[in-house]
Amino acid sequence: MTPDRYGWAEMMAVAISREMRDGYFGAVGAAAHIPMAALRLAQLTHAPNLSFMCGGSGGLNPRFERLAESSSDYRNLVNSEFRYSLEDVVDLETAMRLDFAFVGGMQIDRYGNVNMTVIGDWARPKVRGPGTVGLIFLGGFRRTYLYTEHHSPKVLVEKVDFVSGAGWLGGGDERSKVFREGSDGPSGSSPRWACSTSTRSPGTCGC
Repeated sequence: MTPDRYGWAEMMAVAISREMRDGYFGAVGAAAHIPMAALRLAQLTHAPNLSFMCGGSGGLNPRFERLAESSSDYRNLVNSEFRYSLEDVVDLETAMRLDFAFVGGMQIDRYGNVNMTVIGDWARPKVRGPGTVGLIFLGGFRRTYLYTEHHSPKVLVEKVDFVSGAGWLGGGDERSKVFREGSDGPSGSSPRWACSTSTRSPGTCGC
């Protein structure tokens, strides 16, 4: 990349980095290498006290020279400040200690519900995914950013086939009836821009 030539991935990383605030503490999901780059950019520019942990590896604030393909890659531990155990990660998520999280899915619907379990009928699925993984903790993040690199009708659907992680459920005030106060619900991030909760209509994810 040169100053006058950049791709959508670089633009997306810059847009996401500008969403971050100094002192925030959050997490990125398994396939979130662009958000990882964005968070590192924020640390190196306007948010030096921003902290984030990498998905399944548990690495805190990795100082990578090259991005790994997954935040769960244990190469992220080489230059990390600390490693959280899986028990630590679950405790942080259930106690609502995380200001933000970046997650994705096989399907995302207009209400920010995410599917990582099955596509098609539950009994005879067309595609079987890895399961809910950390998506069951979406109520434990103060803000959730939905991350996808693909604006495809197969990914951005009217209604997910299975709710692995609950966004705004059916819209309106349904989320507030289920989750604790302080969990703002999902926002969206696309291949060429990122949007915050302030840009969406109530009860929708803004994708």
